[in-house]
Amino acid sequence: MIDAIRAHPAEVITSVESFAAAGITDKPVGAHIEFASGAQLLVQMVGTAPSGGRAAAEQIVEGPAPDPLPPVPLVADGERIRLADVQAWLIATLTNAGNTEIATITATTGQAHRYGISVRCHSGATCVAYFLAGLRPGQRLGAHADYQVPDVI
Repeated sequence: MIDAIRAHPAEVITSVESFAAAGITDKPVGAHIEFASGAQLLVQMVGTAPSGGRAAAEQIVEGPAPDPLPPVPLVADGERIRLADVQAWLIATLTNAGNTEIATITATTGQAHRYGISVRCHSGATCVAYFLAGLRPGQRLGAHADYQVPDVI
């Protein structure tokens, strides 16, 4: 995800780095995205091994990359960023990266996780990227419960 964002950045994104690089140590894997407005989005990633498999023994399986999607612009409304727009932009950006390990990328939403994406690999493994925290300019991490992100940051 970080590599795809860096390769195809949106103007409103000023930086993207891993949780480890951002100093976030209480969650194992994720991306910290900062916007020009000062808003921040933390995306936590959780993976599953192929059915019956073990993550450590996973074999790379390639197939056709997902069909390209029309580019989705990611723009601010004034200084505000809609998380639904970020979700759609991430899906298009990751889909259009042309990774042959990826079979499908879809939006995932629910009561516990309002925004996220699900990446299903040809191997049967899945990675789900949940929007962990959406911080408006000046807000600090911990100001809200995990996964209870606002619609706009």
